[in-house]
Amino acid sequence: MLARQRMAPGRTPTSIDFLPFDGELGAPLSVGVESSSLDWSADGSQVLAVTPQGAVLLESKSSTPLALFPGTGMQAASLSPTSRFVSTWQRPPRQGASGSVVEGAERNLRVWRVSSAIEVAAEKKAASGETPLAELLSSCLSEIESAALVLAQSHKAFTRDCWPLVQFSPDDGIAFTRMGNGIQLHETATFRGHGRLSIPGVSSFAVSPAGADRSARVLCAFVAEKSGQPAHAAIHDYEEAFERGGKVDGEGKRLAPVAAPALARKSFFRATSARLSWNRQGTAVLVLAASEVDATNQSYYGEQRLYHLGLPSPHAAGSGEGSQVQLGKEGPVHDVQWSPQGNAFAVVAGYMPARTTLHDARGTPKFDLGTGPFSVVRWDPFGAALALAGIGNLPGDLAFYEIKKTLEAKALGRGRAEN
Repeated sequence: MLARQRMAPGRTPTSIDFLPFDGELGAPLSVGVESSSLDWSADGSQVLAVTPQGAVLLESKSSTPLALFPGTGMQAASLSPTSRFVSTWQRPPRQGASGSVVEGAERNLRVWRVSSAIEVAAEKKAASGETPLAELLSSCLSEIESAALVLAQSHKAFTRDCWPLVQFSPDDGIAFTRMGNGIQLHETATFRGHGRLSIPGVSSFAVSPAGADRSARVLCAFVAEKSGQPAHAAIHDYEEAFERGGKVDGEGKRLAPVAAPALARKSFFRATSARLSWNRQGTAVLVLAASEVDATNQSYYGEQRLYHLGLPSPHAAGSGEGSQVQLGKEGPVHDVQWSPQGNAFAVVAGYMPARTTLHDARGTPKFDLGTGPFSVVRWDPFGAALALAGIGNLPGDLAFYEIKKTLEAKALGRGRAEN
């Protein structure tokens, strides 16, 4: 099943179409909801759509609404790794003339239990007969919130690079939130605090997708440059912090947060934000560091640098050191994406026409795809093909490549998306 968003003039999303695919594309199944973003479940059976009323969970095969997670002004929503939870963020409420807001509305970062929301929807549907489910859900928002909301916090700042603000371990057993000078761990059966990693100045983090083995339960945290001190990214083990969570000392006091030693670390200057991206195996993480100002005065959009951190033994093969990824051309990093196989990544970088290069999992350059008017790179689900696109202010050129196991690329064709 494929999904597409219909765009109105001015590129405003208006609705979703589902396209059945069984060797050939079938007729589109239109879903009459306005959606600004989509997030698929890992198995593709469900899709989460952000709408003006909140986030709607749909069954992808039939496009049937399953649950609603209410919130006006919602900007982002995502499913947890096993689809047991949904995280949402909506704009903080504005104060009225009286200076007051609706009670609880300031807690705009929320986590919902999917099974509870689906139960509310099923009960309402069974009791109402033919009334459309979407209409039913909009009439019981408080009931949904009472049954399904498991965590609510105030979080004013929001950027796409740092989303999701609430992250989960691969089995959804632990949730992570950034709080003050550390990362809070929550045991998801109750969502009570269950340990904390002390990382002073942490700006953003990303949990490794490979945590089935307890020895590989790690996350990468980014600390921005401040007061002349360089920025850094580091990999930390969170298992000890979780094991200490909830325990008390001999006097009945809770144990102090764990000061997390770095398993791998890289320091660098001129970085105020970073996008962190793990490979599928959780053996390496890419850090796309950015600053708002280009020190060379060659770009109005700041500057970006790409770094690679690998886990040390015994967690995985790798040195445990961080290094800057050597790119084929000077200029901004437009996009970087891991292969779904986790054995390689592709980078589009440099002043236009940008250069695209393939690197192995250790960051070593392996193949140069040349230059072109491209700003986006995407892999197919099997890591066997690559697509390049020039979107935004570019004319819409497309290029497609077959990627061999040796990380060599073979051109398949080119095109242009006129609109």
